[in-house]
Amino acid sequence: MNKPFPQDKEYELSLIKADDNLASLKDYIGEYIEKAAKTVNDRGPEKIDPKALKKCLLDKLSIIVDRYLKNGGDKKDYKFCTYFSWYLKEEINKTEE
Repeated sequence: MNKPFPQDKEYELSLIKADDNLASLKDYIGEYIEKAAKTVNDRGPEKIDPKALKKCLLDKLSIIVDRYLKNGGDKKDYKFCTYFSWYLKEEINKTEE
């Protein structure tokens, strides 16, 4: 069973490094995507499809992880979910346009 979102950086890195094709990270970050979609849908008239948003971002997750690691994110002060939030915001902005 996964821990609730958010967790500390060490936990997130353990999910990135797990040998499960990012399945554990997808479960973990999927909760974040669902919370963000609910927040967007609760705040205004524009509605986004949480399932479509989640699928889109999870399909790109391996690329996002690669970029996080190549940019030294695992050695910097911010967590993966902080880095991921930029991609999440970009996708939300695309669907709201």
